Parts: sequence; C-alpha cells; structure tokens
Amino acid sequence: VIRMSAVEFNKEQLDILSEVGNMTVGQAATSLSDFVNKMVTITIPTTKVYTYKELREEFSSSVITTKIDYTEGFEGSNLLMMQLGDAVDFSKVVTEEKLGNGDTIHAWGDLSKVILEEVFNIMIGNMSSGMSDIFNRYIKIGAPTIYADTEERDLFFPESEMLVAIWFDVRIESDFSIRLCNIITISQAQKMLSIIEGDYHL
Repeated sequence: VIRMSAVEFNKEQLDILSEVGNMTVGQAATSLSDFVNKMVTITIPTTKVYTYKELREEFSSSVITTKIDYTEGFEGSNLLMMQLGDAVDFSKVVTEEKLGNGDTIHAWGDLSKVILEEVFNIMIGNMSSGMSDIFNRYIKIGAPTIYADTEERDLFFPESEMLVAIWFDVRIESDFSIRLCNIITISQAQKMLSIIEGDYHL
C-alpha cells in the first residue's frame, strides 16, 4: 500500500491508473504515428505518488509543461511534463517530417512551441476519446497550453501537494525517445478509480 500523508492507494489501484494511462496515451501515440508518418511506441507505464516538489526534482533540467483542461466529463486539468531538451528534439523530429527543415529549430522558442501545441492538440483528441470509452461517459478536453519554466515558473500546485504521476517512454522509430509524465490530482485519481471499480465491480 502506498501511504503518503492522507493519501492511500494499493498496488492494484496504482495498476488500474497505469492501465488507464496506457490506454489513453496509446490512443494518442496512434494519432502521433499518423501525423509524423513513423512508427510510435510507448513503454508500459509506471505510476507513483509524489509531492509536486518531489516530482519536479525528478527532472534534471528545465521542464516543458502542457496543461490540458477538461471541459466536460471531469473537472480540472491534466499536465504532461517533459525535459526542455526532449521538447526541442521532439519539435525537430516533427518539423523535419512535416516541413523537411528540422534544422531551423536550435532551441526552445515560438516555433517549437507552436509545433508541439499542434502535435498535442491532435494527440489529446484521441486521449479524450479513449477516456470516454474507459469511463463510459462523454469526456471533452480543451486545447493544450504549453509553458516553459525558462519563461515563467510553472508552479501549478503547492510544493507539498500530493499528485499521481504516470511515466512513459515515447519512441518514434529509432530516431527519438522522450520520457513523458502525465500528472493527475489525487481527487481525479480517486474519481477515476471509483468509476472503474463501480463499473467493473472490482
């Protein structure tokens, strides 16, 4: 059993949350594969409970955070976090495939931000569709907003707040691999578990 402050999840519940992440990010990977015309695979996710401060310490450098707001079906937001260097490389791969000039991107800036917003916009449409199937309710997600903590400190939560982090490696053929973290709040995780455990009589 994971016990941190007043938060308690057992291994089975963490496995359920991992599988929810696996299914939704798997759908997103399919749309990314279609977009960049390359094979995209994801690793089996691992799920852990952290404080926001502990989570930030998992990243060795500056972080790019994509904030995705639920507009129907759930409340609040999801966050996707990755290292800034991975985000730059990711935007290069996409730009090279779509425009043939990935070399135009050398550092994080407006172009790489616009490219990743477009990529995540496509991916989250599939994520929301996958979530609608899992939770048997209509779930809609708004357009993503990307923040770089080189521009502004992305303190979305108090440092002591407990969060559920679902970690994946996303690989684009042999070209590129990034570590992506999907963050949900404790209340969202508990809501997801109550729906799944009720629907599937777990």
